[in-house]
Amino acid sequence: MCSSDLRAGWTTGPRPGLERHEATWTLLAVDPVAATGTIDGAARTLGEEGWRVLAPPDGMPRVLAGRPAGNGREELDLVLVPATGRFFLTVRSALHRLEAGR
Repeated sequence: MCSSDLRAGWTTGPRPGLERHEATWTLLAVDPVAATGTIDGAARTLGEEGWRVLAPPDGMPRVLAGRPAGNGREELDLVLVPATGRFFLTVRSALHRLEAGR
């Protein structure tokens, strides 16, 4: 049985008033074979949809992807930590100008 956790929030950008939204979804106790298949499929799909994809052949199974968007880049990390069964997806938006008192 997998358990999951979702964390999201805004992170400071390079200049005052600019921020990025970041969300991380974590699954625990995942099947490493299924997770690795998901990572391989994500790398293919993201590449087909125009993302710049990096899927290193060594180390932890993972796909790192990015593409131009609005004010900067959108980024996505999908990673399996085999030793713990932790599988997580982090998505970061491009920069957004936020008004004071949001």
